[in-house]
Amino acid sequence: MFRGEWQHDRASGHGVLQYANGCHYEGQWKDDKRHGYGAFVHTDGSRYEGEWGNGRKEGKGTLYLASGDKFSGYWADGLISGPGMFEFHADSPWLNADL
Repeated sequence: MFRGEWQHDRASGHGVLQYANGCHYEGQWKDDKRHGYGAFVHTDGSRYEGEWGNGRKEGKGTLYLASGDKFSGYWADGLISGPGMFEFHADSPWLNADL
């Protein structure tokens, strides 16, 4: 179900879409596609917050994983592209100096 702004019978402006599988997106829309800044939340609790273009991750954004780890960086056409930083959660074994 979509709640938000419409223009020319299309989602345009700010809106929220609740998907049938339980995921949801809140943010900017253009011509029925995620476009601008927004957040997509998955059913496992992971989420992406950042820039969107033509319905895909595009530009700067952060992916928060359900494990507590996160990746901040740049995206192009829905994929990680260019520099970024991966941060492990506080209890991650990768933070153990003995590894």
